[in-house]
Amino acid sequence: MKQLQAYAKRLNWESASFKQATKWTVLEGELVVLLMSMPEGEEAVISDDQIQQSWELLQATMGTYDLQALCLGREAVGTSAVPSSYRDAKRAVDVRKVCHMRKDIVRFGDLGIYLLLYRLQGTDELNVYKRMYLKPLLELDTRQNGSLLSTLRTYFQCNCNAKETAEKMFVHYNTVNYRLERIRSELGLRLDDPETKLLLQLAMKMEEIRELN
Repeated sequence: MKQLQAYAKRLNWESASFKQATKWTVLEGELVVLLMSMPEGEEAVISDDQIQQSWELLQATMGTYDLQALCLGREAVGTSAVPSSYRDAKRAVDVRKVCHMRKDIVRFGDLGIYLLLYRLQGTDELNVYKRMYLKPLLELDTRQNGSLLSTLRTYFQCNCNAKETAEKMFVHYNTVNYRLERIRSELGLRLDDPETKLLLQLAMKMEEIRELN
């Protein structure tokens, strides 16, 4: 705690010397920053540059300290909304950890699907959903030491381009086509259907988080 308080004091001094509209403190054992809006035209906004500068200052000041990320709550309009923004930021910290996000700067408003996945962790609905869409592939991969799930994941990452998928996985183009046909057969789904793609991508992201945890 004393070390964090010392960092907060130094960060406030550095911020003042660079004329940054920020206030650093320690709350609940964590280093917290209040970013204050800067005039821009007729509006007061917190710019991306302001956020990036705060992150860079944090990195430069804390050095080898176990620094993870800068997680931001939704913008607070008025002092009464600051506690809610702080809770958002703490939730963003939790979501980043559970979902193994790699971003250095995480905004609560940009969590998107990760917030949903975080809320579903450990629920029966999550397990049912994964079994519904991935069980056949998981079982086949386990029995045959196969690569159907990784092929499907890479295929979606390559915007459903089989040739690019083959290049990325260092396998023959025909191998990818065979695996995709096997996936279609096992799941009974069309991989070119937008809704199907969304369902499968969600299920794979859930499985990926489970594996990492």
